[in-house]
Amino acid sequence: PYDEKRFLKNGIAFAGIKGVVYWTDVAQLNYWNPKTVRFQIDNLKKVASLCDGIRCDVAQILINDNFGSNWEEELQSWGWTKPEKEFWDIAIKEVKKEFPNTIFLSESYGDVYKELIKEGFEYCYDKDLLDKFVKEVNKYVTA
Repeated sequence: PYDEKRFLKNGIAFAGIKGVVYWTDVAQLNYWNPKTVRFQIDNLKKVASLCDGIRCDVAQILINDNFGSNWEEELQSWGWTKPEKEFWDIAIKEVKKEFPNTIFLSESYGDVYKELIKEGFEYCYDKDLLDKFVKEVNKYVTA
């Protein structure tokens, strides 16, 4: 059923974390679709050809278990099954074959950073911790 918090009326899904937040300015692609994976790896290679590093916002939502739980109902109804390999593992390895000095930085919430580092990110920062620092600093800056 149509849910205006998760979809535009034309069926485009908002990216986000089920039950927590949906970004109405970000379309969610299906990372269990090999064509999407190929398309996004090609995009990452293009970015890597232009700069030294790539920062991946909320990278954790593409981890297969997270993606699957966010979109379980839709993925099952459309017949998609969980890939054997993680998107980031595949993507980072492919980009580094062509651009070995590219640095990958991910943003994560909670202890998911361990998984992201395992998948190939050189650096990962905890967004919850960063938000706490910013909140504390702002107390003094705006005082």
